[in-house]
Amino acid sequence: MDVEDFYVFAAGQSGPVSALHYLTENHLNWDSEIWLYQVITEYQSLPLADKPRFWLHSDERQASPVNDLRIILDVSIGVRVK
Repeated sequence: MDVEDFYVFAAGQSGPVSALHYLTENHLNWDSEIWLYQVITEYQSLPLADKPRFWLHSDERQASPVNDLRIILDVSIGVRVK
């Protein structure tokens, strides 16, 4: 339910919304890593009719110089303007 509330909140904003900022500001009881996973999973499972309404941007960094493993630091959700 918290993740759905986050998407409803993001849909009402004029710009992107940071998932971690929302987590902190709303004092939600989630581990930050699990929260990001849930936000990404919700985006991936949106119905095909709804998915084009949102965009997702991952703030990430490379784990090490010797491989291409990426670590997601935060996720921002926004609404596409037609």
